[in-house]
Amino acid sequence: MFICNEEEPTKPSVSAIISEPMVEPTDLAEAETLRKDLTLDVQSIQAQLSDRTRTDENGVPLSKHAYQAWKKRAQYKLNQKLDELRAVKAWIKANRPTSTTPTTRQAFDHLRRMVEMLEVIRDQELGLETEDLAQILAARIFLDNLD
Repeated sequence: MFICNEEEPTKPSVSAIISEPMVEPTDLAEAETLRKDLTLDVQSIQAQLSDRTRTDENGVPLSKHAYQAWKKRAQYKLNQKLDELRAVKAWIKANRPTSTTPTTRQAFDHLRRMVEMLEVIRDQELGLETEDLAQILAARIFLDNLD
């Protein structure tokens, strides 16, 4: 968690948040970890920005000028983190493996084509067993009830 207060020596300040360019992740697990870390950083900075009573290291409230300077630095770091978070999310989206599992609709379409082929075989009286005919009929009833 990052604290956006350069006046509190016991807590990391906004300037302590790494402001170097983001290093591209090498794999999806690393990217997900980076996404979680950036999300926590963003939430921490946002929480601090919502606190209107910032104090210095002695517990004295910041002057209006000091508060505005602190707020400007915090907002800058927040924008940096949001930019990094967007970049990581885009990287994850671009590098996430595509699913090879067919969708439900694709599976039903495939089943419908198979049933139609089996019905052609049945109609041509090519010697389907009674059990095969019953399965074709059951599949046809199932598919007809989907629509």
